[in-house]
Amino acid sequence: MSAVPYLLEFLNDNKIDVICLSEHWLRKSQFHFLNSIDKQNYLVFGKCADEHCPEKYSYSARGGVAIMVSKTLSPYVTELVIDSNRICGIELKLPNLPSIFFLSIYLPAITQPNEAFVNELEYLMDTYKSYSNHGTVYILGDFNCKIGGPRYSFTQDRRSQLLESLLIDNNSISLHVQDFAKGPVCTFQSYEDGPKTGIDHIVTNNENTRDIYNVFVPDESIFNVSDHKPIACTLLIEQCHADSDNLYESVMADKVSWTKALETNSVNDYSFAVSQFLWSVQMPSLPATKEDIELYYKTIIVAVQKADKETHIKPYWTKVVDLSHKTMLNKRSLWILNGKNHDRSDQFFADYKHAKRTFRNEMDKAYNEHIMNIANRMEESIDNDQRYVWSVLKSRRKQKTFCRELNLNGITHTNESEICEAWADHFESIFQFDSKLTNSANINLVKHEVNKIRQTQKEIKVPINPFEFEEIFQHL
Repeated sequence: MSAVPYLLEFLNDNKIDVICLSEHWLRKSQFHFLNSIDKQNYLVFGKCADEHCPEKYSYSARGGVAIMVSKTLSPYVTELVIDSNRICGIELKLPNLPSIFFLSIYLPAITQPNEAFVNELEYLMDTYKSYSNHGTVYILGDFNCKIGGPRYSFTQDRRSQLLESLLIDNNSISLHVQDFAKGPVCTFQSYEDGPKTGIDHIVTNNENTRDIYNVFVPDESIFNVSDHKPIACTLLIEQCHADSDNLYESVMADKVSWTKALETNSVNDYSFAVSQFLWSVQMPSLPATKEDIELYYKTIIVAVQKADKETHIKPYWTKVVDLSHKTMLNKRSLWILNGKNHDRSDQFFADYKHAKRTFRNEMDKAYNEHIMNIANRMEESIDNDQRYVWSVLKSRRKQKTFCRELNLNGITHTNESEICEAWADHFESIFQFDSKLTNSANINLVKHEVNKIRQTQKEIKVPINPFEFEEIFQHL
């Protein structure tokens, strides 16, 4: 439970659709907690250590795995029937696309008999082979065994030798130890400052790497209280065929947050956006024919599709702004994957900052143009289309407004500058200066350094470049 804040942060920051979890002792009575982590956005499938005897009060056997799946994918997910409390699986079957199978695993630890590990591994590989005949298979979880690769070499033991031979037989690899992966290789920190090892893996057939993008292991985080680091990767799934009516795009779209939509008045904004395409539409006259009804229905559907989220939540979000935003996110991802260096001489950091400035400039420009267009249209419509004018005024009237005021000594201040002056007068009246609380030597040193900086600036006349707080902090 202590790792939940980091898990939620990781899910939200990386927009994870499927995440596999391993737990040493997951009891049936505790499984409900997994469903409560983010029940609005995720469904949970899993196996417990006491899967076949949950009534026992004390149960020491290890086991327990789970898979959290985004609810946007839930209509296309089926849980697999696997006879093991260390393996949980799901099938993702998107329309007109081959099946994708995810197996979440937790193999026996090194402290347990080698026979238990061998038996579980052999059963896992048999399951892997079986489902590979029906689609693409990914094994994710705690293997409790190292797997070598271009980024990871070690002295093999019996476990790693057996696992390597089975992977070679199935032409399979571990993704995060390959050259295309980023971040640390060792995902597990042993107890009592023991060695770090790479025992957590995402394994799949080598041919599937053409569908893999952006494999990474995040750096250390103070919020990650687990001994293990997560491994993340992005799967490139081809779009559904035309007859699915772009269903894949709708499935993979972000889930609507209705609470936030109501709080920010987005529902009313969306209604207004839809109405912009329906002002001139008249209901079919009675008696209406089938063709009239179909045309009326189609007109409404087209209006709903045109009033998408970009045009009603952020109407100024043009294609140029969207492209600049995506470019900025791409540059930021590259900067993070290459060390997250806050040095201006770092090319990735410089590219990210440049893309960020470009995005902000384009967004400000688009917003100003949008406001100007609304003002111009209202001015043109004030005489001949008052319905539009009043709809704009009403939509703005519903927005939340705030009034700042400060009552001090019986006087109410509402102007920002007056409020600041009133606060200053108040603190000066209650604060008595005490020279004992100051360090005169330090004050004189600061004044001397400031004067030196000013004098140097006057002499060299070099333009002053603004720095981010993080850049200055890195050099302290």
